[in-house]
Amino acid sequence: MKCNKEIMTDGAGRLSSALALRIVHILGLSHLPSGFQGRIGDAKGLWSIDPRYHGEEEWIEIYDSQRKWKRSGKLDDLDFKDPAHRTFEVNKCSGKLKPADLNLQLLPILDDRANSKPAMYKAIAQLVKDDLGERIESQRLAMENPLSFRKWVREANPRLGDRVKHGAVPFVAAMPDSMEEKLNMFVDAGFDPLKLKYLNDLSKKYYDQKCEELKKQLHITVPRSTYAFMVPDFAGVLEVDEIFIHISESFVDELSPLSGCPFQGMDVLVARSPAHYASDIQRVRAVVKEELLGLKDVVVFPTKGNRSLADKLSGGDYDGDLAWICWEPSIVTKFVNANVPHIPDLVKEGFISKDRTTYEELVNGEADPTTTFLSRSFEFNLENSMLGICTSFKENLCYTQQRIDSKEAVYLSTLLSNLVDHAKQGYIFTEVEWNSFRKALIKQIPRQPLYKSGILDEKSTYIIDRLKFVANSTVEKILTNFHRMTSKPEYWDSDLVTYYDWAQKEGLVHPEWLGILKNLKMELGKVGAEWNRLVLQEGGKTDEPFASAATKCYERFQAIQPDGNTPLTRTLIEEWHQNPGMSRWALLRASCAFAMYSKKSFVWWMAGIQLCHIKSIKMGGVISMVPQMYAMLKPDNTFVKLRLSEEMVYQWEDENAEDMEGRRWG
Repeated sequence: MKCNKEIMTDGAGRLSSALALRIVHILGLSHLPSGFQGRIGDAKGLWSIDPRYHGEEEWIEIYDSQRKWKRSGKLDDLDFKDPAHRTFEVNKCSGKLKPADLNLQLLPILDDRANSKPAMYKAIAQLVKDDLGERIESQRLAMENPLSFRKWVREANPRLGDRVKHGAVPFVAAMPDSMEEKLNMFVDAGFDPLKLKYLNDLSKKYYDQKCEELKKQLHITVPRSTYAFMVPDFAGVLEVDEIFIHISESFVDELSPLSGCPFQGMDVLVARSPAHYASDIQRVRAVVKEELLGLKDVVVFPTKGNRSLADKLSGGDYDGDLAWICWEPSIVTKFVNANVPHIPDLVKEGFISKDRTTYEELVNGEADPTTTFLSRSFEFNLENSMLGICTSFKENLCYTQQRIDSKEAVYLSTLLSNLVDHAKQGYIFTEVEWNSFRKALIKQIPRQPLYKSGILDEKSTYIIDRLKFVANSTVEKILTNFHRMTSKPEYWDSDLVTYYDWAQKEGLVHPEWLGILKNLKMELGKVGAEWNRLVLQEGGKTDEPFASAATKCYERFQAIQPDGNTPLTRTLIEEWHQNPGMSRWALLRASCAFAMYSKKSFVWWMAGIQLCHIKSIKMGGVISMVPQMYAMLKPDNTFVKLRLSEEMVYQWEDENAEDMEGRRWG
C-alpha cells in the first residue's frame, strides 16, 4: 500500500499489473482491464495499471484527491487492520471500445467552434443520413429472417419491463399486451414475418414506430469515435495538448478497421458530458509514447500545465469520467478551440447556498444521532431537483440568443455544473433561488426551439433544427421505399387448419363429428358478431376500452363447448387436462376459427395461443415452458450469427450447385 500526493491527477491512482491480474482472476474477467473504478478504505476513484512496472509485487497507490474523509493519524501511518479497509471494491472496469453516439449537447459547440459552419453542418448531416440509413436498413434486413427478427426486437426494447414486473408476459385475451411480445410469440412459434399477413402487418407497424422514434431521438453514431475512461499521465511524457490512446483488437471501426495505436500525430477531439461551455470540446493531438504502451482502451490525458485537460472539459476529473474521443476528419479539421471562460463562483455571489454542517455538528447533543442523521439526509435528498428545469431554460436561451458564450449562458452553464453535483457538494438551490437567479441575470425571455415543438424548418439557422429536418426527410424517404418493396404475404396458413380438416374428414365416416363442427361454427359466428359490435376495429374508438371488449369476447369464445355428453365429447374436452387452453377441443376450436376468420385480427385475439401451439408442433417444436422461464429468455447473439452464416453458405452452395458439379466432372 502506497499513499502519495499528486499533481493534476484528481481522483486517479495506480496499481500493479500483478494485482490487476489477481482482480481479473477473482472477478472471472476474460480480459485484463487497464483501469478499475472502485473504492478501498477511505479512497474512491479510478486506478490504472502502471505499464512501466513489471514486477510480481502486488500494490495499489492512493492519492490525496481520492480520499473522501479524513482519517485519524498521519497519511503514511493509516490503520488498515480492519479487512474492510483493505478490500478493493470494483464498481466498473475498462473494456472494449465501440463507436459512440454524438451527444446532442455537443452539436451547438461544434457549430459555434467551426471555422466553416456550412462545412461542419454538411459533415454532421451526412453522418445523420448514414446512421439512419444503416439503422433502418438493419431493421428491414431483420424482417427477412426470423432469427434476426427475434434478435432485433429484443435489441429494440432490451428491458421488456413488464416481464420483470409481472414475472411473466402479460396477456390481453389470447395475445400478449405489448407489441414486442406479440412479435416474439409469433416468431417463437415458427411464423415468418414475410409470409404471414397478420404478422407482417404487426412487423410493419412496429418498424414504423421505431422509425418515428429515430426521427425524434436524433441519434448520430460517429463510427470514428468512442467513449473511454480518462486516466492521467503518471509518467509525465505527454505535453499539454497531447493524449495517448491504445485501442485493443476488439474495437471495430467499419469505415477503417483500427487496432493498436493508429493515431500517431493525428488531431482528435475530446469532450465529456455534460458539455455546456464552448471550451468543453478540445482539439488535441494523439501521440504514441513508449512509456504508456500497455494502457489499452483508456485515454491518457497530460498532467502538465496549469490546468488539467480533464478539468477543461466542464470540470472533469479522473475518478471514473468518460471522455468522448472523435477522429472523424470531416469534423476535426473544421474545429477551432475556445479558451476556458471565467467561471463565476455562484456560492460566493449568493446564487447558491451550501450546507456546510458536519456530522459532529449535526448530532451534537442528540439522544439518537443515527435517526437525526438519517432524517436530515432524507430531507436534503427529497428536495425537488431543479436540474431539468434549468437545463431546458438554458437550451431555450442559447437558442434565442443564437450563441453559447454569452454572459447569461456562462452563468447558466456554471449553474448546471453545480446542480449535477449538488448532492455531493451540499448545494441548496430551490425554486426561490431560481427565481432570484433569473431576475438578477436574465434580461431576455427565451423562446422554445422549433426542434422541441416538433416543427421542421430546413432554413433555420440553428443546427439541431436543421438536423431534425434532415432526419425526418431521410426516414420518410427510406420508409416510402420500404413499403414499395415489401413482399405480398398471405393471410392463409395451411398448418393452422390441419386439425379442422382432419375433423371434417372424420365427419364423412362418423356423423357425430358433423354435428359438433356445425354447432362450433355457429357459436364462433356469434362471437364474431359480438366482436364486430364491441370492438369495430382493433384500436378504434368504441364505447369501451379495447382490452375490456376483447376480454369479454375471449371469455365467450372460451365458453364454447361441444354439445352432449358422449365418449367423443369427453375425449375432446379432456376434463383431466391441467391446461384446458391446450385440450383437443381448444385446438380444434382455434383451428376452426382460423378456417372461418383467417383474414380477421379477431381470430388471433381469440385463439392466438392455440394457433401458435399448432404452428410450433407442425414446425417440429417439442419444448414446453412455464411462463416464468419464458419471461427470462433472450436471444443469443452468437447463435444467431452462426446460424445466419450457415444459411448463407447453404444458399451459396444451392445457387452454385450446377457450376460446382461441372467443375468436379471437368
